[in-house]
Amino acid sequence: MKKIFCAAILTVMLAFAGFAACTPAERPLTAVELLNLGERFLLDLNFEQALIQFTRLIEI
Repeated sequence: MKKIFCAAILTVMLAFAGFAACTPAERPLTAVELLNLGERFLLDLNFEQALIQFTRLIEI
């Protein structure tokens, strides 16, 4: 019984590891996307996030 339980736990852990490895990597935002995002934050009066996005845009 203990071996079956350990095998089941191991199978579940390997399945989760497999799913985590198959998630697609996020692509970096383009300059246009960063500009649009910064403008949206600015219109929402979220100045801190707008500044972050505009700074990221300048770094490109």
